[in-house]
Amino acid sequence: MDSRIVRWGGRLRPADPEFEWMVHALGRAQASGHVGIRITRENNKDSAAFFFHDEDVDPGLAEEMKEVRRTLRLDPKKQEFRVAFGATAANDNEITILSRSIVRILSELSTHVVVPGEHLKCGIAPDLGDVIDVSEPPFHVCSSCEEPDDPFVSVFYEGYWFWVEKSDFRSKRTIAYLLALLALSDTGSKDGLPVITIQAN
Repeated sequence: MDSRIVRWGGRLRPADPEFEWMVHALGRAQASGHVGIRITRENNKDSAAFFFHDEDVDPGLAEEMKEVRRTLRLDPKKQEFRVAFGATAANDNEITILSRSIVRILSELSTHVVVPGEHLKCGIAPDLGDVIDVSEPPFHVCSSCEEPDDPFVSVFYEGYWFWVEKSDFRSKRTIAYLLALLALSDTGSKDGLPVITIQAN
């Protein structure tokens, strides 16, 4: 099956223009090694920190990073900021990210899986209908009844192998971002979560 054939599970609204600018600015800074995210684990819990590296920065990029700090209402004198999952930052030393739920993100990514016809026929996976041609999908999972040769990651499920190619940089980057989001989701408050009691007798 052509890797460009992707079944989409829903419609996405356009991103805010200011967000688009910030993503590209941070992308340029990341490519030059001046920003990054650090994931650490303490007391069996992941925590994330976003850091700026302000030394030897191109003047134009330095101005962009200053604008990023201003937009995010960050302390301009600090270089490292705690990253948490939520809608509002507690102070100017914290960056909060309120993304879609992990379940929704996984649902969107699942539309980039090449589903075997047999799985569709048997109802193991749903047929999502319209097919859209995406030349450079952010994530792509191949499938075959034969075991792949030296994949980046693979799994055997219901008689078929599913895998990501080792040469597929976009998919590997998406997996890395997903792992970071999973770590971020663990930083949110657990207060007020519903409690379900199941009676055993």
